[in-house]
Amino acid sequence: MQNACKHFTNLTRKYSLFGRSVLRGRSYGFEKRFARKLSNAVRTADNDVEVPSSSQVVICGGGVVGCAVAYHLAKLGWTDVILLEQGSLACGTTWHAASLIGGMKNQSVETKIASYGVELYSQLEEETGLGTSWKNCGSLLMARKEDRLTFLKRQHGKARAFGIASEFISPSEAGEKWPNMRIDDLLGVLWFPNDGVAMGSDITQSLAKGAKMHGVKVVEGIAVQSIETKNNAVSSVTTDKGTIDCEIFVNCAGQWGREVGLKSNPVVNVPLHSTEHFYIVTKPMEGIGSMFPVLRDPDGRTYYREWNGGILAGGFEPKAKPIFYDKIPDKFEFQLFAEDWDQFEVLLKEIVHRLPQIENAEIRQMVNGPESFTPDGKILMGAVPEIDNYYIACAMNSHGIVSAAGVGRAIAEWIENKGPTMDLASVDIRRFSRHQGNKTYLRDTIGYIVGYLYALPYPLSEPPAARNMKSSPLYDILQAQGASWSRVMGWECPAWFARDGVDPKDINETFGKPEWFDVVRAEVEACTSGVAVADISPTLKIEISGSSAVNLLQYLCSSDVDVSSGRAVRTLIMNSNGGIESFCTVYRLAHDRFYLIDSITQMTRLLHWISKYSKNYENVTVTDMTSHYSGLSLIGPASTELLQSLTQTSLDVEDFPLNTVKSIDVAYASDVLVVRGNDDWKLFMPPEFVRNVYHQVVENGKKYEIRNVGLYALNSLRIEKGIPAWGSELSHSILPQNAGLNSLVDLSKKTEFISDRGILSEDPSKQRLVHVTMRCYDDDNFPWGGEPLLHEGNIVGMTTSASYGFQGNKHVAMATVELPDDDVRHRDFELEIASRSYPVDVSFVSFENE
Repeated sequence: MQNACKHFTNLTRKYSLFGRSVLRGRSYGFEKRFARKLSNAVRTADNDVEVPSSSQVVICGGGVVGCAVAYHLAKLGWTDVILLEQGSLACGTTWHAASLIGGMKNQSVETKIASYGVELYSQLEEETGLGTSWKNCGSLLMARKEDRLTFLKRQHGKARAFGIASEFISPSEAGEKWPNMRIDDLLGVLWFPNDGVAMGSDITQSLAKGAKMHGVKVVEGIAVQSIETKNNAVSSVTTDKGTIDCEIFVNCAGQWGREVGLKSNPVVNVPLHSTEHFYIVTKPMEGIGSMFPVLRDPDGRTYYREWNGGILAGGFEPKAKPIFYDKIPDKFEFQLFAEDWDQFEVLLKEIVHRLPQIENAEIRQMVNGPESFTPDGKILMGAVPEIDNYYIACAMNSHGIVSAAGVGRAIAEWIENKGPTMDLASVDIRRFSRHQGNKTYLRDTIGYIVGYLYALPYPLSEPPAARNMKSSPLYDILQAQGASWSRVMGWECPAWFARDGVDPKDINETFGKPEWFDVVRAEVEACTSGVAVADISPTLKIEISGSSAVNLLQYLCSSDVDVSSGRAVRTLIMNSNGGIESFCTVYRLAHDRFYLIDSITQMTRLLHWISKYSKNYENVTVTDMTSHYSGLSLIGPASTELLQSLTQTSLDVEDFPLNTVKSIDVAYASDVLVVRGNDDWKLFMPPEFVRNVYHQVVENGKKYEIRNVGLYALNSLRIEKGIPAWGSELSHSILPQNAGLNSLVDLSKKTEFISDRGILSEDPSKQRLVHVTMRCYDDDNFPWGGEPLLHEGNIVGMTTSASYGFQGNKHVAMATVELPDDDVRHRDFELEIASRSYPVDVSFVSFENE
């Protein structure tokens, strides 16, 4: 430990920071006293209740999340529910949580989830009679760097859009709220007056009591051994105390969630991994008030709260320590790991920097406990794709206490409504592929995710991860040509291509004009005035075949896909409420064979959705063909002439009309599936051919000054054209008429259709998708998505995605607004970016089907 303090010579001389008893190898028994307190509290659980032979819902896991799911199911009237905990309530990660209750998060969905937690925990005691230790002390979010201050300004605008009270205050005002805090290096502070702190264990007990008050059974000391299925749906849960027949199973096992996922057939892919997570708790200190606000100092990777007259201080180190690679112990109740001052040193320096009084404090305990994280640092929840009626809510990424209430409500409503009641795509478990549940990949990725939580979330930044998980056969070729890589569903995808010897890794991130701006401009120009080539191997390709394939697709698709063979149809995949599950293209290759083409981000979701309904049809096979075909896209007015030089098949429009699909020879490759678009061609072929075809495309394209293009250029073209994308503008709850996609809905189809035709024929509601064009801008404030849209000074919507429109030389965005049509057509709007407002032009999105 002295080694950990080698940079603090005064501290190693005094040992006052850690307390003499800790240095001698003894602790204050903090966690043991805490555990005894919890053991007394959990007497409210139904230890004497016999395990029933059946229950409509079985919840596995008695942490704060499991209890929140049980509580919200009970509030919806679901009383035939049993919660099973292998140890004692809150004995896993919940009991040692720092329990900082703040509503504002980096992502919109997680903000909605967390802000509900702030609301519920402040009122829960009134309902249940059990306190949550809630204190409305507020919180301070601090900026040391200019870019962090810019981010705080953007967050301030988002907070107003979500109804979260926030206020910019000066560093000196922040110092008044927490005396003796160092403030000379602060550039700005965002104050959230409605935030607070609580105790995770107390919240858990209160939620459990609330659930029990409505009839939910809570049983401790019972281990789930297996989840049984019948016809690929949950049928029962086998425990060490007997079998429980059930209709619905909810995996809330926290860090054990992955192992619970392995206890079913088929197994459920749960991509999470545990790491060690640290904070210290001091003995009471002079001058520390009980209502001191929470401090968050993300530039120093640290956080702070008052704790029984002392200070709790922790953080997120750049490289964490993954644990339990082999197996998590079944009995890991109220336990901590050994202190590790060497690992904590990077945080300790920042803690002493921010709160110098800690230098002379005595440390009651270093808390080093397990936390589970996902590969992207976001919550893991939703209906799993492998088994019907199996739900999951795990891996809160160190935001478990504040997020539990919102997650519990969302899962309960999902069960009640047989679908989500809000847009949860970014936290839906189906955002991951099976490959991302690989244990070695998780171990090598999760260590970096911890530090990412407080990293500056620059636009287009991605969480760190083990690289080259999945890549196209062209990877090494494109790497040599300056590709800057983005990861999508584990695939390495080119984002843009550096020129003139520039190393993409040397590009600085920014909230303003990016250093790759001119390169992407050139890529867009190639797409619009010459010819460009894009590697589209990471494109979702699903084959739907069999005699009933057309009936299945006609049921799910908004367009009429019963067209002649060799035709491509743009369509929406719909749900029963008229919402959109996909915006894709269907190729009819033969009478009984179709290919569905969509973004690779939809891989798990869409396969799950189509497979679920395919069970209702005889002789239908749904197959993921993504890895069976690589792909190239030729884009631009010269694309037809270039492709014609590589094939003997006539590409004249009379012979190869728009939206035609043919299998032809290209270069040395045979049976290339070629699709004609509007000034673009898509080529899909077996992976072994793609290198040769690419080389010949580039060689023959030299006279057109062909360029490689990446995701950034393609996204700019999409947004400038006003084409909405699923996961950004579109979701399961957005109706086509509200998104300007009426042209894709064929209500004249005579076949059975999943959606209510009456809903789809209604007039659009006030919530509409609009296209936004900025009239002016400055290089320091670019829109990137998530900016408030103002009308007469009031926030009426937010941008969903944004880019620079290189064809019109203006910033463009798409946004959702909630205003009557006349207000959209005849009123002035402004876009707020980092506390500044810019005039914009707004028009309705209207997609014209080609």
